[in-house]
Amino acid sequence: DLFHNPLAQDPDYRHYVIYFIPSVQLLDRKSVTQGERESAFHLYNRERSCVVQSIAFGKRVNTPLGTTVGSSRCTQPARLMMPSGCEFGNHTNKVPFENPEDAVLLRAVTRSLMEFSSIDWNKVATCQERRLENKAEEPHEKLTIQFR
Repeated sequence: DLFHNPLAQDPDYRHYVIYFIPSVQLLDRKSVTQGERESAFHLYNRERSCVVQSIAFGKRVNTPLGTTVGSSRCTQPARLMMPSGCEFGNHTNKVPFENPEDAVLLRAVTRSLMEFSSIDWNKVATCQERRLENKAEEPHEKLTIQFR
């Protein structure tokens, strides 16, 4: 049981334990996901990760050495492409409303939207309950309230 381990303060502690103890299912009372296993593999075994990522359709793709094909740390966000015909002047080609009151109402509704989010504290276990229970922690529920 590695619960209350002081090394848990290290940012890569969880990935380190998941990679070097592959049979672990429950770590710090949280279940280990497949995504965490994959990110630990990419973090601690870069060479093999690059080889695995360079395999496409049963063949290896020739990529320059030292570059990772699908590394999550090196990927750039996808660019938002504007459909053709929509670019004009300020890059938007908005169709005006037939009735100006509809435009005013739409503008007022979009401006007046306010959202408040909070955790449902009734479903969060207290520290004593967490200490006594030896099962996986469930993700907390987020309550969202929208005001107009």
